[in-house]
Amino acid sequence: ELEGKILVDVGDYSYARYGALISGPLTDTLAGKISIVDVERDGFLDNSFGGTVNTVDYTAGRGQLAWAATDQLDFLLTASYKETSGDGNNYVTRQQGEPIDKSYDVSIPDPGFEDVEDTMLSLHVSYDTENYTFTSITGYQDLDESYVNDSDWSPLDDLTTVNTRAMESWSQEFRIESAGDNKLNWVAGVYYYHQDFDVYTQALSGPDTIFGFFGLTDFIGSGTLPSEVNPGFPDGVDINATSTIETDSYAAFANATYDFSEQWSVTAGLRYSVDEKELDYEQNADPFAAAAGFFPFVLVDDQDDDEWTPTLSINWTPSDDILAYARYSVGYKAGGFNNSISTSASLVSFDAETLTAYELGLKSTWLDNSLRVNMAAFYMEYEDKQESQFVAGAGFQQSNAGTAISQGFEMDFEWLPIDNWTIFGSLGYADAEYDDYVVDETIDNTGNKLTRAPEWTASLGAQANWNFTDSLGGNFRIDYSYQDEFFLQPNNDPFFVADSQSIINARLGVAGVDSGWQVALWARNLTDEDNVNNLFGASSFAFPLYHYALVAPRTYGVELQYSF
Repeated sequence: ELEGKILVDVGDYSYARYGALISGPLTDTLAGKISIVDVERDGFLDNSFGGTVNTVDYTAGRGQLAWAATDQLDFLLTASYKETSGDGNNYVTRQQGEPIDKSYDVSIPDPGFEDVEDTMLSLHVSYDTENYTFTSITGYQDLDESYVNDSDWSPLDDLTTVNTRAMESWSQEFRIESAGDNKLNWVAGVYYYHQDFDVYTQALSGPDTIFGFFGLTDFIGSGTLPSEVNPGFPDGVDINATSTIETDSYAAFANATYDFSEQWSVTAGLRYSVDEKELDYEQNADPFAAAAGFFPFVLVDDQDDDEWTPTLSINWTPSDDILAYARYSVGYKAGGFNNSISTSASLVSFDAETLTAYELGLKSTWLDNSLRVNMAAFYMEYEDKQESQFVAGAGFQQSNAGTAISQGFEMDFEWLPIDNWTIFGSLGYADAEYDDYVVDETIDNTGNKLTRAPEWTASLGAQANWNFTDSLGGNFRIDYSYQDEFFLQPNNDPFFVADSQSIINARLGVAGVDSGWQVALWARNLTDEDNVNNLFGASSFAFPLYHYALVAPRTYGVELQYSF
């Protein structure tokens, strides 16, 4: 049957989202689906040099072909393409010592640009027999990115960064699993992934960097070249790095669930992963860059990681409405390389991270299936936890943070108190800290809170649907979310803290009953909260700055949909 949808969604900040989807049979055994969406929006930051920054502009399309070749053999081909352009990622900048004024005003002479093209293909093939299902999943991605940013995000002619990235990858998974509902249900398979990643990164420091470094404050912002003041001064500093990372990943896995009885079952799994990475890296730096700790060097390196990651779960189902479980699992994240500029060859690589987790949980329904409640308590241990930290001139880089522990609980519920009404919510608590994180003789972060780890999170919302007449219906939704403040640096500097957030979103709509159309008014961040959600130190070598980002301000709009 032919089906489709047309979407028009507009709002303040010149927001516009247009979309369309159509799907249906092409023959008795072949069906297709195609969708496209285009989104544009002005930035939330007003630029004193004109216009706004942090704009949004992208177009994405996706197509699928499903072919039932036989009663047992099915193919699903998916292709997607996304093109993104804008002015890059910009922040509010202030002098260190100045308070955070939570302003959406910036002064950036050239906000820069971003151009991204992302193409993905996948083929899913499944073959069913009486006892088994065989599955093949093939994936391909081609990603090209180009960025230019005024990375001091200020009126200064200080730091401009240039990044070009080209990534090509493909993957293959073969899987076999048991068919039917048996006492023993299992799945096993193998996986391979290959990636080629080429990156060019450049940090260009302008004349104001030179004047700031030598304390010649009268010339900052004057437009004068440093060489005009002193022939021995460079007019700027160029640091750039070219890198190629080649990755090959292999894995074999198996998972099985055995039902001892109607109430008790056990699930066990095991995965063996191998990740091999090779790096060719060359950094060039002007002689003056040595004053900031950047030197030319060439690095050829490789990193091989492998890990066994088991899972074990004991499940108890005393009734159809209750499932209680105890779970043990080990997770693994491969190590790798930073491909931006670096002050040292030893800082380019970072190690693999492992996570051991213990969880006790309950999934349940109550009150004649009108109330669903899920809850879990957890304890997690990190080894060589990977951390992202901001380095002046180089941007965000990965490193390892020793061991860490996170423990707490989480719960969520959904309740249907009366017909056409739903109330939902969640609550989470996490006590997360570094158990052992010694950087050097002068910096010990042991016992500090983990970065970006709020202690409390919560949400609460309600949704209702009703009919005005036999042909006209209405709907309403409101939801509230809360997130505790959290530290942004491992040393738990009290200045670098993200604010707690309380965000309310709402939606009110009308729709034709069985006629396919609907219109809705929406608003996000109704109370216009202006919380800081990111904050980091100076990107500049020469100026004591800091940079921050705020949550999106209150936005509103209207959405129209027609389905057939």
